[in-house]
Amino acid sequence: MDPDIHRVILDNEHIRVFDARASVGAKSPMHTHPTMVLTSLGKIRFRMTLPDGKMSIFDLNPGQVLWVPGAQHSWEAIAGSTRVIAVEVKSAQAAKQD
Repeated sequence: MDPDIHRVILDNEHIRVFDARASVGAKSPMHTHPTMVLTSLGKIRFRMTLPDGKMSIFDLNPGQVLWVPGAQHSWEAIAGSTRVIAVEVKSAQAAKQD
């Protein structure tokens, strides 16, 4: 992940927790996340781009919690700012491979 945006705060055999902070103009290159739970602590609008080039607008709001069953994307913050705490669930990824 982009170290200017994402900071790993816990990593063990079960989970990886990261803290991501972004505001208008921040960008993150194409990257992949395993299944995760994401909690937004701010309000931000992103332009998300998928590997096939399709783009969409995605909003996060304070207190919003999402279950994300894996993701590959790049993004650019186009409005607002946020801090996101995400917990990547390594056992969920292992279960998908079984």
